[in-house]
Amino acid sequence: MVQELAYKFDIKRLSGYFHSIRHLGTAGQVSISYRENGKPYQDGLGQAYTDQFEKLFDESDFKIIVDNEANPIIDIIDQVKLVAKTNFNFSIGRIRFMTLSSKSCLSYHRDIESFRFHIPLTTNQSCFFVVNDRVYRMPNPGTLYTLRTDVFHTPVNANKDFERTHLVFSTYPTGSAQGRPTV
Repeated sequence: MVQELAYKFDIKRLSGYFHSIRHLGTAGQVSISYRENGKPYQDGLGQAYTDQFEKLFDESDFKIIVDNEANPIIDIIDQVKLVAKTNFNFSIGRIRFMTLSSKSCLSYHRDIESFRFHIPLTTNQSCFFVVNDRVYRMPNPGTLYTLRTDVFHTPVNANKDFERTHLVFSTYPTGSAQGRPTV
């Protein structure tokens, strides 16, 4: 459900970039990809599904990357895109920094996408995922992981006073017009 991949990235550069743009996001998230008419740093944040489990947007629409001189991680984004395409036959949609406050979690939910890529920036033993009622950790900051998301899952930050932050890459099958997995 969680798999550690053999890719390590510069945690100081990732963290430095996150802290320089953190104030531009909302609700603990900062988007560095957006749609043609979307707002940089805020497009695609928050609720992604209707109550009937229909996606409110297509991951394939998030084609624009914030790539000005203030974005020092374009090479990391390109590397994750290459890993997704060559090793998994997936393309990358939304790319977000996601912070989970201390003593919090999200709802226990499932997504349409099969999986996402995660690079933890700040984490420890009290940060974990519950996936299909089992606990998984991503213990190594700067390391690329996959997380199965089409099954019930939630991130948990059980720390008293520590924020957990990941760089998260949503996926969709390469060649999929609607950005949804093909069955």
